[in-house]
Amino acid sequence: MIRVALFLILIVALALGAVWLADRPGDVAITWQGVRIETSVMVAAVGLATLVAVAIAVWSLLRGLWRAPKRASTALAERRRRRGFNAISRGLVAIGAGDAHFQLKARARTQEFVSRAKIMLMASHAVDFSRAMCNKALLLDHGRRLFFGDIEEGLSRYAELR
Repeated sequence: MIRVALFLILIVALALGAVWLADRPGDVAITWQGVRIETSVMVAAVGLATLVAVAIAVWSLLRGLWRAPKRASTALAERRRRRGFNAISRGLVAIGAGDAHFQLKARARTQEFVSRAKIMLMASHAVDFSRAMCNKALLLDHGRRLFFGDIEEGLSRYAELR
């Protein structure tokens, strides 16, 4: 609501400025390199406003072109992250559901994502899934680190705790 009010105030101020300029006729004369240009104040103001609008448009276009590679890279990284998250989620659902065919398909897809990932953090109590997907384990107990190292040793320590 405040933006609408500010917009209306700006429009009224611009209209009052245009009326004020129209009521006060005058001339603008520019002499540059031997060429003299004469016009009214209103035409000069409209020309200046047009020049500013064109400069802003050109600047926005150049800025958009300059930033396009970074935006494309960010969008692709976000797409990969989302696809990986979905693959891992489906793998966990497959383990919980017990559907063997879906488990194999989801595990293959998850392993494909994990092989491309640089670092992946996964919290799971599913021992088989953890063994298949991870090479390191971090075992926590109420926020305290009990173990960090090889997945097999981490899983055996986890089994001792249960």
